[in-house]
Amino acid sequence: MTALGLIGSVARGRFGLWQYLAVRSAERTRLELERERSRSGLAVLAVIPPGAVLLDVGPGGMRVIKMPDRCCAAIEASCAKSPESNGR
Repeated sequence: MTALGLIGSVARGRFGLWQYLAVRSAERTRLELERERSRSGLAVLAVIPPGAVLLDVGPGGMRVIKMPDRCCAAIEASCAKSPESNGR
């Protein structure tokens, strides 16, 4: 691409700084939302009872998390240490 073509494409916003910054901001926001969604999902998993179904609906779609009827020993030990476990 020639220098004149590059200047023209920057002026049209094809490779412009503002377009780059807008895309970067949108992607950062999307990642932050996904991190918070994952963090809240983990917090909820510690307190929902066995056999429950968690429906997590967000702008990117829906997740269904099904807790087993009986927890394995590792999960039970983790839940017993958690202060939010409500005596499980």
